[in-house]
Amino acid sequence: MVKDDSVSFDFKQEQGLNSSSMKSLDLIIPRDQIAYVRFILEAYEGLAVQTSDPGSSEVRWLVPESRLPEALRLLTVLGKEARVEIRKKGDLEVASGE
Repeated sequence: MVKDDSVSFDFKQEQGLNSSSMKSLDLIIPRDQIAYVRFILEAYEGLAVQTSDPGSSEVRWLVPESRLPEALRLLTVLGKEARVEIRKKGDLEVASGE
C-alpha cells in the first residue's frame, strides 16, 4: 500500500497487478518541479504511482511492467522540461545522461 501525503491507495490491487509485474524507477526531481511532474503523471492514468518523502527530491515511480516503455519516454521529455534524472531502474544503476 502506498501512503503519499494524505492519500492511501493500493495501486497493485487497483490494477490487478502483483509485485513481479511492477517496476520501480528511482528519480531525482528538483523540489520546485515535483508538483508539476505529479500533475503530468496523473494525466497518464495508471502509468505509475509517484511516492516521495516530504521535502525530499528523491522520488520513486512504481510502474506496471507493461507500461515501462511509455514511462521511460515520458521521463525523457520530463528530463528536458523539469530536470528529472533517472537514478535507478529497479536493481539496475543508470548512467547519468540516459
